[in-house]
Amino acid sequence: MFNTIGAEESGEFKGVASGTLPSGKPVVVNADGTVAVVSSTAVSQALGSAEVFESATVEDSSSAYDSHNERVVIVYRDGDNNDYGTAIVGTVNSNNTITYGTAVVFNSASTEYTGTTFDSSNNKIVISFRDGGDSGKSKAIVGTVDSSDNSISFGSEATISSGNSEPMQAISFDSSANKVVVAYRDNNNSNRGTAAVGTVSGTSISFGTPVVFETGAADKPAIAYDSNANRHVIFYHDGGNSDYPTAIVGAVSGTSISFGTAVVLQSNGASGPTAIVYDSDAQKLGLFYLAQSEGKAAVGTVDPSDNSITINRRSFAFESGAIKQVSAVYHEAAN
Repeated sequence: MFNTIGAEESGEFKGVASGTLPSGKPVVVNADGTVAVVSSTAVSQALGSAEVFESATVEDSSSAYDSHNERVVIVYRDGDNNDYGTAIVGTVNSNNTITYGTAVVFNSASTEYTGTTFDSSNNKIVISFRDGGDSGKSKAIVGTVDSSDNSISFGSEATISSGNSEPMQAISFDSSANKVVVAYRDNNNSNRGTAAVGTVSGTSISFGTPVVFETGAADKPAIAYDSNANRHVIFYHDGGNSDYPTAIVGAVSGTSISFGTAVVLQSNGASGPTAIVYDSDAQKLGLFYLAQSEGKAAVGTVDPSDNSITINRRSFAFESGAIKQVSAVYHEAAN
């Protein structure tokens, strides 16, 4: 550690080491005026063996954790069964294995761009998807997990938007309003970024009027709920602004949602999927995307007073090699 011995002189901070300073290591100034070497804590991990949950070709997958039944639900398009929308329930075992139930079809038509979330107020799984068997409409369906046999049953489909929607469906659950929010690109409305609020009742779901959050083409949307600010953050490529990675904050009221001003993360076009995750310990959002053949990340903080997001750290590379897909999840135990 350093002890401070004076104020700034000529734009430099002076200090003296009470111990050996490792060469080239960054330092931070502490609240008490001392300076410390930046340290990190390793998080241990153990990987079990890969478990096959579907022997056929799988595409457009998404997943959610049912905290009530302590089960994971994987949703996907079954390439060997006419591209039907399919879901399967798994139990994570203490020996790092997963045991699966029987796969269940929830949409007997070509199903694309699935998104999955868990409604903790109703203890239901909610799936959003593009129904290729019905003119590409954006739809949603409610699933009920039975932990006794790792099964899942479904109610009736509900239409979110009668227009063709793609690519990707993003869905999150609002634990304050007890609503789900679905974000998508509406191909029947100039590819505009659009969101709709859904209410689960029993095994059915209904939606309010869709709201445009981006008048340009909004590609590859991802969404996360900030439980501290009680706001949803949608992260997407702005096709009307050179595909710049962009974030916008939405507040749910009843069956509608209103938005603040969109914020650009960096003035370089993004490509491929986006991902966003809320860190409940730091009360910040992690935003991940692909740009310039690198995996990029940024950190953001939501201000609920004006539905704004401040990007605290912009666009640092977490992978310098070329990558094609990106996803993210928050590990509560590791903070």
